[in-house]
Amino acid sequence: MSLFNSKKTEDKWEKKYFSLLDEQEKLEKDQQQKEQLLCKIITRLALVSIGVSPQLDPYLTQIRKQLKKGLINDNLKQQLEQFSDTLLKLDDTSVKQDPKCLIEFLQRQFPRRKTEFERVYTLWQQGNYRTQHDMLLALHELVDEEQAVVSDIPKQQLDVDLICRQLLKLLENTDIPEPFSQRAEHLKIQLQDGEPLPILLEETLSLLADIKKHLLQERQDMARFLSQISSQLHALGNQTQGITDAFVQGNKKRNLLDQSFTQQMQDLQQNSANATDLDSLKQLVSSSLENITQQLGQHQQQEKTTQQQTQQKIDQLNSKIKQLEDESSMLETQLQQARHLAFNDPLTQLPNRLAYDERLEAELARFRRNGTPLSMAIWDIDFFKKINDSFGHKAGDKTLQIIGRLLQQHCREMDFIARFGGEEFVMLLPDTHSDAALIIAEKLRKTIEKTGFNSGGHKIRITVSCGISQFSPDDTAEAVFKRADAALYKAKNNGRNQCVIEPAQTT
Repeated sequence: MSLFNSKKTEDKWEKKYFSLLDEQEKLEKDQQQKEQLLCKIITRLALVSIGVSPQLDPYLTQIRKQLKKGLINDNLKQQLEQFSDTLLKLDDTSVKQDPKCLIEFLQRQFPRRKTEFERVYTLWQQGNYRTQHDMLLALHELVDEEQAVVSDIPKQQLDVDLICRQLLKLLENTDIPEPFSQRAEHLKIQLQDGEPLPILLEETLSLLADIKKHLLQERQDMARFLSQISSQLHALGNQTQGITDAFVQGNKKRNLLDQSFTQQMQDLQQNSANATDLDSLKQLVSSSLENITQQLGQHQQQEKTTQQQTQQKIDQLNSKIKQLEDESSMLETQLQQARHLAFNDPLTQLPNRLAYDERLEAELARFRRNGTPLSMAIWDIDFFKKINDSFGHKAGDKTLQIIGRLLQQHCREMDFIARFGGEEFVMLLPDTHSDAALIIAEKLRKTIEKTGFNSGGHKIRITVSCGISQFSPDDTAEAVFKRADAALYKAKNNGRNQCVIEPAQTT
C-alpha cells in the first residue's frame, strides 16, 4: 500500500514539474516576443525622433544600433544614460515639440513607471512646468530611480553575419571618393571574411567619418576658390572702370582743347580784322600761334602719359583675364574629374547609382513628354558569393569587371547601364517595349554565358539572371524597379541564367 502511494505521489510531482516547465517555456517565449516588440517600437521611435535635436541624434542612432543586437544590459543602459544626460543639457529652446513620443518611449522602456511618466506628461500639458527643462528634470529623476531597467533581461547572441551584411550594404550604397576607394574595398573584403565585429565597426565608422571630413574640406576649398575668383573679378571690374574713366577724361580734355582752339581762332580772326598796321597783326598772329602751340604740346604730353597709363592698365587687365582663363580651365578639368569620380564606380568604371538616378530622371521626363516606350532591366550575377568564398575576392572583383565590360560593350548605344550595388546592375532601354528588351537581354545573357576566366588554375563560369519591366503612363520609378526586381527574383527561383518579364498590373 505504501509503495502504491509513493508511486502515485511521484507521478503527481512529475506532472507538476512538467507543467511548470511548460509554463516557464511559455513565459520565456512570451517574454522574448515582448522584447522583440519593444526593440521594434524603440527603433521606430528613434527613427521618428531623428532631426528633433542635433545633440540627441547621435545617441538615438547608437540606441538603434544597440537594439539591433538585442537588449544587451551594459551597452544599452550606457546609451540610455548618455541620452538622459544629454536631455538635461539641452537649452530650454532647443526642443519645442510635444514630448509625447519621448513619454511613450520611456513608458515602454520602464513599464513599472508608466503611470508616473503619464502624470508628468499631464502636468506638462496643464502648464505646471515653467520650461521643458523642468519637465526633463522630472523625467530624469524617474529614470534615475529605476535602477534595474534591463539588468534582468538575458543577453542574446549577436547576429554578426547580419550586421556585416548591413555594413556591406551601407558601403555599397555610399558614394566613395577616389582617395578612399582602396580602403573601402579592403573593408568590404574584411566584412565578407568575417573579421572581429568591434574592429569592423570601428573601421567602418572611421572610414565614414574620414569621408565626411574629406567632403567638408573639399567644400571649404571650393568656397575659398570661389571667394578668390570673386575678389579677382571685383579687381577686374575696378580696373575696367579705371580704363573707362581714363577714356572719358581723355575725351573731355580733347573737347576742351577743341573749344579753346575754336575760341582762339575766333579771337584771332576778330583781332585781325581790327588790326591797323602790319606789325601789330604779325605780333597778334605770332602770339596766338605760340599760345596754341604751347597748349597743343601740353595736350600731346598729357595724352601720351594717359595712353601709357591706360596701356599699362590694359596689359594688367589682359594678364588677369589670362590668369582667370587658366584657372577657369583648370577648375573645369577638376570639376570634370570630380564628376567622373562622383558618378562612376571605381571597380567596373560603369556609371554608379548616383549617375543612374540622374539618367533615370531624364529618361522619365522624355517618356512622359513623348510617350515613347521605356523599359528597365535588373541584372544579378549568379552564385557571386560562392565565387568570392571559393576563389577569393580578387576573383569576385574580376567577375564584376568582366560583367560590367560585357554589358557595356554589347548593349545598344542608346541604352544606359550602371552598377547599382554589390553584384547588381540596372539598365534603362529607351524606345523599347518589354518584348524587345527581352530579346536584347537574352543576347547579352548568352554572350556572358559563353565567357569565363581562370583563377588560380580553376575555370570560373559566369552566368547572370535578369528581370525586366516596362514603364506605363502612371508608373513611378520605384514601382517599375519593384516589378523588375520581382522578375529577377522569379528568374533566380526558376534556376538562374535566364531573363523574365514582369508586366505592369492592369486595372
